[in-house]
Amino acid sequence: MGEQALIPFINIIFLLMVFFVVVGRIESTPDKNLEIPHSSIGQAITGKPIIMELQREGIIILDGKTVQREGLYASLQLIFMADRDNPLTIKSDRNLPADYLLSALYLIKRAGGHNITLVTER
Repeated sequence: MGEQALIPFINIIFLLMVFFVVVGRIESTPDKNLEIPHSSIGQAITGKPIIMELQREGIIILDGKTVQREGLYASLQLIFMADRDNPLTIKSDRNLPADYLLSALYLIKRAGGHNITLVTER
């Protein structure tokens, strides 16, 4: 009698386990306006970094909010003031001019960021 009562419980645990495995694999979909460059080497991102998108039209999205280029330094300072070791992930369009990316990297360094990841596709 006791063993028969465990079968529905085991089924529910199994379904919950399958649910969390599927949900744990879902990643955020990249913006359709952003073409990520390809790379044959690299590592997967771990943790919950701040996301910075540099779109080809010059639009900057920092942690889900559009930021003007003039206000980028101040926004970055606020982020790094709260946590200097906070990782920052840059998703840059592959067609973005290199000097635009380099100027963003310079502002990040000047604002106190040092844990930076550049996202690429394999």
